[in-house]
Amino acid sequence: MQWVEKKDLKNVNLVEDFLDLIDVMMNEEYSEFQYTVEDGNWIVNKR
Repeated sequence: MQWVEKKDLKNVNLVEDFLDLIDVMMNEEYSEFQYTVEDGNWIVNKR
């Protein structure tokens, strides 16, 4: 495990929705990160 600066995240192999999760943590507009299933597909909801 190693610390990665935010500016370097584009150079790291991340899970598909990692940047959405970071967005929720960094943006005061959001307070919730949730998965829902719609038509058999997992959807990320940011609230």
